[in-house]
Amino acid sequence: MPATAIADKVHMLTHFGANVYFVGDAQCWVLIDAGWPCSARPIIRAARALFGTAPQAILLTHAHPDHHGAAARLAALCNMPVYLHADDMPLVTKPITEKAALMDPVGKPLLAVARWLPGRRHKAAPLAEVLRPMPPDPPCLADWQLVPTPGHSAGHVAFFRPGDGVLIAGDAVLTAGFGGLAPWRERLSLPLWATSLDWTETKRSVQRLAALSPRLLATGHGRPMQNAARALSQFAQNVTGEALEPPI
Repeated sequence: MPATAIADKVHMLTHFGANVYFVGDAQCWVLIDAGWPCSARPIIRAARALFGTAPQAILLTHAHPDHHGAAARLAALCNMPVYLHADDMPLVTKPITEKAALMDPVGKPLLAVARWLPGRRHKAAPLAEVLRPMPPDPPCLADWQLVPTPGHSAGHVAFFRPGDGVLIAGDAVLTAGFGGLAPWRERLSLPLWATSLDWTETKRSVQRLAALSPRLLATGHGRPMQNAARALSQFAQNVTGEALEPPI
């Protein structure tokens, strides 16, 4: 399963509907998100084909099982850190009963669904031991900006490259219909309500991303969207009721 080039020094791999991104070159690159627990082998194969080297780090957009699943295993194999926003760390460091309480009322549905999603037989390695707080200037991303996008989770972040307008948005907004459950239906959508912590903040984060006027929108689920600025601006207005200045 090869990774696909979607922009300069940006490749995407999709495994069981979850997207991971290889950003950089053989001299310095990072993995943004790590798919399911069963995604480790496809990620390793793609990394070898692209770079022949291990990444400097894994950067997680947020702490949901389809994004951090293979992170601990990959980190152990390659001896590298995994970065996550501090506000999301309790979701992977607390006991499962406390996780549900932390995310109430969405915690129990999220955890129940996660047990039946792809990779459930591949238990994730412990992640807490390799986690570090997300730095304001992540490695290998000198020309990128870290964009806080809370809502789907408390510490959700996105990555934006102003030079060419590439936006890696995680699950803050999706390019697949029905909250990512219909990847074959290409349309902008919000993440699933049942797996989002704060619905109001989720919508505000879409507005924040639309204000960046991205040229290319790459998300946690769905295909990359080219010339995305106008569509994302209109979508943000529809979900928040607040208009943006039209992108130039």
